[in-house]
Amino acid sequence: MNFEKASKRTCLDIATVNSAIKIVLAGNRITACSLAIGGVAPVSKAITSAEAFLRGKEVSPKTVRAVLPIVQQEISPISDVRGSAGYKRLLANHMVIAHFSQLFPQAMVAMECAIAKAAETMGKTREELQRRNLLREDDRFPYGQPAERCNANRTWDASWSLTQAREDLDKFNQTHPLVKRGMAVMPVCFGISFTKTFLNQAGALVLVYTDGSVSVANGGVEMGQGNRTSFRLPHLRSCCHHGET
Repeated sequence: MNFEKASKRTCLDIATVNSAIKIVLAGNRITACSLAIGGVAPVSKAITSAEAFLRGKEVSPKTVRAVLPIVQQEISPISDVRGSAGYKRLLANHMVIAHFSQLFPQAMVAMECAIAKAAETMGKTREELQRRNLLREDDRFPYGQPAERCNANRTWDASWSLTQAREDLDKFNQTHPLVKRGMAVMPVCFGISFTKTFLNQAGALVLVYTDGSVSVANGGVEMGQGNRTSFRLPHLRSCCHHGET
């Protein structure tokens, strides 16, 4: 199951468009599907023709592309203060794509295969095409949000020399007939979030004891982003009293 929502605020706001989907798989084939979209009709609408089309289909980029026109035939949005009819149609398409991207992240592998095929056809390296398609400042995400403080290109350039790495790889393979090495690079843009709004909320419990010690508990998960340090320093600054000793 997956839920998507587009609105000016993520909490306590009527959505411009929202969508929910439930998919049951047998292997890679869809055996059951329920899809509903809100904001594109007088009431939230079950997209029954799209549901019927998806049943029996394999999960693939081709299937996603094919279902989009079917979705468009079933919806009838109107322009209002939250967006134009055309904008809502665009959001509906993007949400269907987002459902499959969230539920089946292996679609990234399909995209990398497409890049590899394009690079072969164009006579370029895969890394060159990947570099050209990295996010840049002010690039727009599907819902219109601009990319800010985008360091993808700078990180790519500063991390390592792909040219040197490939030369070293080719040299090794030429001199080792029985042992071969390969190289793969897969840049991924992944926003850490939850489709359930209440899971995106945050809180902390701060306990100050009479001996001067401070205990901070929070629900964050440390994954290398400096969560513990981020919590520790502000509380230390706010709780510590500086005076003459």
